[in-house]
Amino acid sequence: MKKKRMLAMLGCSMLAMGLFVLVSTAWGQEQMGLMTGGGSIFTTTNDVPVGARITHGFHLHCALTDDQGAPIINPPNNLQINIHLPNGTDHRFHLEKLTFAQCLAGPPPDPPGAPFYWYNGAGEGRYDGVSGYCATWIFTDEGEPGSNDRIVSLRIGLPDSSLECNFSEVSVGNEGETGGRNLHFGNHQAHRATHGRPLARVNDD
Repeated sequence: MKKKRMLAMLGCSMLAMGLFVLVSTAWGQEQMGLMTGGGSIFTTTNDVPVGARITHGFHLHCALTDDQGAPIINPPNNLQINIHLPNGTDHRFHLEKLTFAQCLAGPPPDPPGAPFYWYNGAGEGRYDGVSGYCATWIFTDEGEPGSNDRIVSLRIGLPDSSLECNFSEVSVGNEGETGGRNLHFGNHQAHRATHGRPLARVNDD
């Protein structure tokens, strides 16, 4: 009888541990890590600009916070966006400062088995060599080989008179969970953090 009771208690403990693990990686919960990768998409009639090929490459950390809750975004953080218009004109955005970074749990990408799949970021940078531009983006890692990875949204523009960003240069996607554009070529890879600091496992060249 005692043996059965002990086994029952052990079973309850294991169930509780399993539920704790499940809750600790609940959908939408913020996680630490790093996302890297790049590729290309093609814009549609719902996007700005229309009919363009947009290529990108990046190496971006999720944000830590200090004791006061202020973000600590570890360098290096790199993002390059190239816009190739149908008329042959090219434009380029280069991130100078990452101002917001959030990694959210969801369907676990495998490999590398990171605890998040959704990267929500914002920053300031140069557009065609001119500083002062703002950008926001949402990238996903939805497993290998990368054909299901998405640019959910991508916005680039200048602040207007109210200091809100007017995304007149690039506006792709709708920021919804099922929106955006699947990568035509490329791959996004989420990486787990180790001891509070993400693993950097890419070549930045």
